[in-house]
Amino acid sequence: MKFVWFFTPPGLEKVVEAAGKPRKAGESRPETIERPANMGDVLKLAGYATPEEILASSGK
Repeated sequence: MKFVWFFTPPGLEKVVEAAGKPRKAGESRPETIERPANMGDVLKLAGYATPEEILASSGK
C-alpha cells in the first residue's frame, strides 16, 4: 500500500482559476498569461495577503 499526500495552501485553486484562461482539450497553451487586473481582490477572496499588506506589515 502506498500513500501520497499533497499539501497546498487553502484557496490556491481560486487564485489559479482567476489567473488562468479557459481552454478546450487539444488547444495549445497560451504564450503568456496576463496578471488579472483585480489580483488584489482574488488574493483577498482566497484568504491571502496582498503585496501591499505584506509591505505594510514589514515596515518598509
